[in-house]
Amino acid sequence: MLLFVPLEGALTAASQADPRLFTDALERNIVIVTTSSLLATLRTVAHLETRKTNEIGARNSPAERLAL
Repeated sequence: MLLFVPLEGALTAASQADPRLFTDALERNIVIVTTSSLLATLRTVAHLETRKTNEIGARNSPAERLAL
């Protein structure tokens, strides 16, 4: 899950108030993103999903691929 924080200053202040903010979020499978990291994060996720789909397709027979 991505948690978008549009104000980087707010995230900076929050992480200074709670140094474990990022660690606690990651332990709960939450990635905190800002305006400067959102696009790169989304592109990375899209790339990983494409690779996963291609690997699944490569393992299946041609008939199984058509059924997907």
